[in-house]
Amino acid sequence: MAAKIAGNAPLVVRALKKLAREAMPKGPLETVADVRRLLDEVKDSEDLKEGVKAFSEKRKPRFTGK
Repeated sequence: MAAKIAGNAPLVVRALKKLAREAMPKGPLETVADVRRLLDEVKDSEDLKEGVKAFSEKRKPRFTGK
């Protein structure tokens, strides 16, 4: 299972791990702000561009964690 998780996009894995660690209840505004920060990092990443490009080229993506 760890190998399967490790084979995914590093930024997304880090984001999910962080969300799991912070699963304690928060107020809705604080939660939205946290999610927005995480998604902005992924949205602006080279990994997102690589994932989209790999999908369109029908190949496995080569994620770098950037």
